[in-house]
Amino acid sequence: MKLLLDSFWRAGAYCLHPKVIALSLLPLLIGVALALGLGWFYWEAAVAGVRATLENWLLVDAALRWVENLVGSSFRAVLAPLIVVALAADRPSATRAGPTTSNLPGCHPGSARLRNQWTSRWSAQSMTRS
Repeated sequence: MKLLLDSFWRAGAYCLHPKVIALSLLPLLIGVALALGLGWFYWEAAVAGVRATLENWLLVDAALRWVENLVGSSFRAVLAPLIVVALAADRPSATRAGPTTSNLPGCHPGSARLRNQWTSRWSAQSMTRS
């Protein structure tokens, strides 16, 4: 038990080395820099495109005019950037959402074949022993 605790504390201390911290934060910093760079160069075009699309749809334009009467004229100015941010956010795709038979335990495509081989070997061994 003493060796286990000793290895735990050494592993924890290793995580506090500056090189490990820098390599752990590097992907985060690259992602933030990439998001800020793309936002800096393409923000105006994306918001203008979404705003033009919203104004071209007659049903959406009528709904926006109705909401502007209730909330105020600032809602239309907030809606296009809100849609751009929502579209830029990472969301799970249909292929990653929910469990599938391939990621459930024992449901690997070859697991039935392996299970059958194991049971046939086990039954053959038990017959030879008796």
